[in-house]
Amino acid sequence: MSNYEAEKGYRANRKINGKNWKKEFEIEAIVLLRKVIKQEPNDLLGHMLLAISASMGGFDEEAQAAAKEVLRIDPQFSVKRLTAPFKDKIHLKNACDALNKADLSLECDALK
Repeated sequence: MSNYEAEKGYRANRKINGKNWKKEFEIEAIVLLRKVIKQEPNDLLGHMLLAISASMGGFDEEAQAAAKEVLRIDPQFSVKRLTAPFKDKIHLKNACDALNKADLSLECDALK
């Protein structure tokens, strides 16, 4: 599975606009992202998206483990790297908040 397929699957499961969001979407994304990471253990995007999905789904330990992998792969990871896969500010802010919940300590206020 390629990064493109992982991101496409993640986006398909990403329904965080109020009533459309369901925990089941996060679980589907987590399963998909685990497969990607198993094939590509140094995939920064995969670990980042896993940290976000796990955090939003309430899987805090998995989110924190994925966040540690993000920092292992890219010790200088910042909010600037986060902006690439997210087109709108609401999703970007939600993703940033989820990564902070997973202990990444990003400056989400800079996204306003």
